[in-house]
Amino acid sequence: MANSALESVQTLMKNDVLLFGGGTRNLGTNNAKEGLRHIQNYVKRNNYTNIVLLFCTYRYDFISWSGINDEITTFNRKLIKSMKCQDHVIVINLDFK
Repeated sequence: MANSALESVQTLMKNDVLLFGGGTRNLGTNNAKEGLRHIQNYVKRNNYTNIVLLFCTYRYDFISWSGINDEITTFNRKLIKSMKCQDHVIVINLDFK
C-alpha cells in the first residue's frame, strides 16, 4: 500500500492538492523536531504540487497547562514560520477556541 501511495503522489501536478494532518498522539517532546524536519524536506522535494498542512490540535483530554499542549503550540508556530517562503503550501489553523 505504501508503494501505491508513493506512486500516486509522484504523479501529482500543479493543479493537484495534497492534504496533510497529523494527530497529537504522534507529537511529543522527543519527536517534534524530527517531524517538522521531515515535513520541511517533503515540502522542498515536492514543489510541483499544492500542499495543505493542518495544525496539530490541542489535547483537550489533558489539563490546559500540560507540557504536551505547550509542545503543540511550539510545533504549530514553527510550522507556520518554516512554510512562509513556500508558495505552494498553505497552513490551516484548526483550533476553534
